[in-house]
Amino acid sequence: RQESDQRIEKQATIQAPLDDVWHCWTTSEGMESFLVRKAIIELKVGGKYELHFSEDAPWGGRGSEGCRVLTYLPQRLLSFTWNAPPQFEKERRMRTRVIVELEPAGDGQTRVRLTHLGFGTDGRWSEVYDYFDEAWGKVLGALETHFTGN
Repeated sequence: RQESDQRIEKQATIQAPLDDVWHCWTTSEGMESFLVRKAIIELKVGGKYELHFSEDAPWGGRGSEGCRVLTYLPQRLLSFTWNAPPQFEKERRMRTRVIVELEPAGDGQTRVRLTHLGFGTDGRWSEVYDYFDEAWGKVLGALETHFTGN
């Protein structure tokens, strides 16, 4: 498949220290603390990066089954493969990539920069892009709320 030049870029400043935000993105219990009921995260190259948004759904429709850690730099960067939601059957079989970059933002805060790329050019990819353009904002919002309670 041919990749488009489209990228989703989101950024947020989280009211929490870098170590705590890193823990949320890179451990099963961290991800389960703010986003999903079930996560399987193995922080190693090729390790699982599976978030189950719908645990009752059959395998293949729960979330990011089959996604993998691509690379990481402790406390700084995490990248992983990602898949489209189940309603985009053809596009779901093709993986995109997500990069999460973290940096201290002073006063115990952490800046999170998320980039999602690797979208295709045909089929329903524009719908997948629109879906994630909204969804990643909600993910960062959930992370903020986790630490602030607001």
